[in-house]
Amino acid sequence: MSPSFSKPIVWVLLALGIFLRFHALDRQSLWDDEMSTIHTISTPAGGLLQRFATYETHPPLYFLQLRLWSALNLHSLVKLRANSAFWGSLSLLLAYIVGCFYGGEAMGLLTLAFLTLSPFHLAYSQEMRSYAMAMAIGLAALWALERRAWIPLGFLWTAQLYTHYWGAFVVAAQALYGITSVSSTAERKKVLIAFFSASGAFALWLPILAAQLGIIDQLVFWVQRFSVANLGKVFLAFSGILFNMASWTFYLPAQVWVLGAIGLLFAIVLIAGFRQGPRAAVFWLTIGLGVPWLLSFWKPSIFLWYRYTVHMLPPFALLIASGLTNGGVGIWALDLGKESPSNKRPLPNHQILIPPFLRCLLIITCLGSQAWGDWIYFHGWQKANPKAVVQYVHWLRRSDTIVVRPAYFSDLYNFYDQRTTETVDEHVFDSPEKRAALKGRSIILVAFDVPSDPVADAFLTEFKPLTARVFPGTAHLGVTVYQLK
Repeated sequence: MSPSFSKPIVWVLLALGIFLRFHALDRQSLWDDEMSTIHTISTPAGGLLQRFATYETHPPLYFLQLRLWSALNLHSLVKLRANSAFWGSLSLLLAYIVGCFYGGEAMGLLTLAFLTLSPFHLAYSQEMRSYAMAMAIGLAALWALERRAWIPLGFLWTAQLYTHYWGAFVVAAQALYGITSVSSTAERKKVLIAFFSASGAFALWLPILAAQLGIIDQLVFWVQRFSVANLGKVFLAFSGILFNMASWTFYLPAQVWVLGAIGLLFAIVLIAGFRQGPRAAVFWLTIGLGVPWLLSFWKPSIFLWYRYTVHMLPPFALLIASGLTNGGVGIWALDLGKESPSNKRPLPNHQILIPPFLRCLLIITCLGSQAWGDWIYFHGWQKANPKAVVQYVHWLRRSDTIVVRPAYFSDLYNFYDQRTTETVDEHVFDSPEKRAALKGRSIILVAFDVPSDPVADAFLTEFKPLTARVFPGTAHLGVTVYQLK
C-alpha cells in the first residue's frame, strides 16, 4: 500500500521525531569516537587514506559527506551533530513508507511512532558517527528492492558498504531476501547483478580494510566475549530498556519487575511480528544479527551489542509494528480464513484477534516506555563525562591553578576548556624532581580510574588530596578529579 501524507497524525509524528533529533544537540558530552570523527574530517585531503589506514576503523563515505557538510561553515558541535540528526529524521520518513508498503497505513504509523520515540534510535541520531546514515540507507535500499529499482539498489548497497562495515551484513540479508522473494529468473539475476556490482565497487577499499584490521584487533580488550547473553542485550537495547553508549549505560530507572513486564510485552509482540510480519524484516534482523554474532565466536570485536547492532533496529521496528497491527500476539485457536499478502510471511490459519482495548493497551505500553526513555535521555542521563569534568575543573580553578591530566584525555579536555586553564600532560611529571617543582601551587589532577597509572599514583602519594570527585564511566573512561595541595 502506498503511504498517505494527507492525515495530520503522520505530520505530527514526523515533526515530533525531527524535533527530538535536533533538540539539545550539545547536551550530551563529546566523547572519544566523536573526537576521532572531528580529527578525520579535519585531515587534509592528501592524508585521508593514511588516516583511515592507521587510525579510523570504518569506511569513508560518512566522513566524506560530513566533510562536505562542515565545508558549509558548519563547524560547531551542534552543527556537526545535526548531520546525524538529518539522517535519523530521514530514516523516520523511510520507515513510514516501508511500513505502509508491508502492512498498510496502520503498520506504517506504528513503525514511524516506534522509531520516533525509540531512545536507542534517538541516541544514535545525535552522535557524530555513521549509524544514523547507515539506517537510512538500509531502509532506502529495502524500498528500492521491493520497487524493483535495480540501479538505485546497486548504488544504495554500495553506499551501505562504504558507510559502515556492518553494512555487509545488511546487504547480505537483503540480497538473500531478494533472491528468494522475486518471482522470475530475470529478476533474480538483477538482484545478483546489483549485489555483485556493489561488492565489486567495495573491493577497491579492501587494501585499506586490511590495514584497519590491525587497529580493530586492538579493541578486543573491552569487547565482551561471545555469549548467548549478547543477543538478549540487543533485545534490551532495541526495546529501549538498557544499552551502553560512550562511557556510560542508559537504562529506564524502574524496579526489575517493571522492566521485566515491559520486556515480556515486547517479546510477545516481536514473536507475533516474526509469525505474520514482512519476510524482508525477518531476513534483515535474523541474518543481520545472527551472522556477526556467530562470527564473534572467532573474533569478539565484530559484535558490539549496543552500537553496531543499531543497523538492525529498522527491521525490529517493522516486526514490532506488524505484531501490534495485525491483531495477534501469538495465540491461535479459531479458523478465521485469513489470507496473507504476497510480501508477508504466511499468516497462521488459526488466530484469535486481540480485543481492541487490549491491543491499545499493548501499543500504549510499548510506545509509552519509549517516550519515558526519551525523557530520561534528555533530563537524567549523560553518555560521557568530559563536559562535566571540565565544568567542575573550571569551578575549582584559581589564578595559580595547573591541571595535570592524561595525554589520552587531552583532545576532549581541550575541546571544552578552550585553553583557558594552564594544563599539562601528566607524563611531563614522570619523576619526583619534576613533580616537586609544583610544590606550593594549586594542582588539579584529572586521573582515569582504570588502568592503573603510576604517575597519578605518585601525585596522590606526594601531594595531599583536599577533595576528590568521581565522574563515572565504563572501562578506561571513568575519571576522578583531585584537588591537591
